[in-house]
Amino acid sequence: MESWETEETKKKSSDVTRKIILVMIVLVIVAIAVIAVLLMNIQQNTYRVFVDNKQKTFSSNFMQKIDDTTYINIEEMANMLDYSYHIGEYKVFSQDEDKCYIQSSDETASFYLNSNKIAKLAIDAITEDYDVVNSEKNITKIAIKTKDGNGVETEEEKFYAPIDAIEKGFNVKIQTTSNRMSITTLNAMITRLNSSLNKVVDAEQKTTMYKDFTEEESFNNKKAALYNYIVFFKNSSQLYGVMDTKGKEILPDKYKKIEFSESTQEFFVTNSLDKMGIIDANGQNKIEQNYDTIKLINREPKLYMVSVL
Repeated sequence: MESWETEETKKKSSDVTRKIILVMIVLVIVAIAVIAVLLMNIQQNTYRVFVDNKQKTFSSNFMQKIDDTTYINIEEMANMLDYSYHIGEYKVFSQDEDKCYIQSSDETASFYLNSNKIAKLAIDAITEDYDVVNSEKNITKIAIKTKDGNGVETEEEKFYAPIDAIEKGFNVKIQTTSNRMSITTLNAMITRLNSSLNKVVDAEQKTTMYKDFTEEESFNNKKAALYNYIVFFKNSSQLYGVMDTKGKEILPDKYKKIEFSESTQEFFVTNSLDKMGIIDANGQNKIEQNYDTIKLINREPKLYMVSVL
């Protein structure tokens, strides 16, 4: 009798233990689910910045809102994209506080306080002919608070630019949502374009139809991708043409050379007779192909200097 009661007691104790363990497991699962939801909410409510799909760290001063326009700290953006940043004018040995410029391995871009002008110059440029582009709103300075190594708070004015000026100066594309900024560099865009072009096969030649964008291709032509154009070289004809990034042809492959002008968004073309002309982004002749040299001397209104040798 005692043995039966002992066994019954053990059985009840075992049942209670199992129930406790089951309850604990349920509580742990619920706790994990709650933590996951909290982390998800924190992540959704935390602003994140990505460069070519890689998350980047940034300071609280990286972005500022002025009248519903987002401005970005030029110096911090330069550090994020591995550009060098300088106060003053490029190639001028001064520290003018109303100017700054950034520099990559390919070109410099100069920003001017209270101006919407961005002056760009290739690193290997022989002349001082800057390519000028404009943003919708002016570059500005904003006073930000920082702390030195001793924890002493100081206030310093920094250059800020609206997003479209950042895109043009740094040669990037930027997409934003309420909690995310995605920055795509020109190099990443070119890699994707090469991948897309390599998928277009010439069935007759049994090879890819277009040549890759290589280091030999001009930097200006690479920048055409930022404006949704592709200056392509067709393998079968060994000539250049232009299409948009959706594959629609703008200029057929019949030119010995094509050079994209970022400031005017036009194409300087050279035909089989080595004569130059200008064609706009709609495929319309702006200057007939009758000249040996053409040079843009004024952007607004557009004025060109042409010559016949």
